[in-house]
Amino acid sequence: MQQVDSTSKYIKQHNISFDQVKRAVSSNLPCFFISFHPTNEDQKVPSAFKAADHVFEYLKQQNVQINKFSFVGWAGAKLKLGVDGKEDYIKLVSTEKWPTSIMNIPITIEKPKFIPDCFALVIRYVPRGMDYEFVKEEISRSIVSVVNLKRIQYSYNRKTDDYRFHVKDLQEYNRALNMRRISIGNVIVPITQFLE
Repeated sequence: MQQVDSTSKYIKQHNISFDQVKRAVSSNLPCFFISFHPTNEDQKVPSAFKAADHVFEYLKQQNVQINKFSFVGWAGAKLKLGVDGKEDYIKLVSTEKWPTSIMNIPITIEKPKFIPDCFALVIRYVPRGMDYEFVKEEISRSIVSVVNLKRIQYSYNRKTDDYRFHVKDLQEYNRALNMRRISIGNVIVPITQFLE
């Protein structure tokens, strides 16, 4: 109860909206940044909300369908935009159809440079004698968009290994989760979310 009271007090004291707290806790998806490059002194950088609305409408015209941005704010001189859902995040990371200007002011977009852990999966109970390269190849044959495959190191001895990796394609990620198993050689092993 004490923790809830202090959190509520902090939120009220620092004017943090519940939606911002919910976004940070639920998805932990990295944000996108926009830098403005005015070409003359008469050009005024728009408000964060106007700029976000412009980006949203532009993407919509380009058939990049996303929900409204769940976070809009400034990080220094850069506009910071965030989304709640994995689908929206993947669409924004994947598209090259971002605007090149907002209200006639040239802009540059900075996309996140890493795949967040909410796209990580774990293959469990792989027999210890299997070669890392063989495991990697077997996983890649089923899930093409696998990146950052790593054997999980435990502080105790085990007869099996677990492998963690990220999946760049949301459809493949969901398909792998729904299948719940994958074949490595002639062994069928379970697939789980990394953060379970």
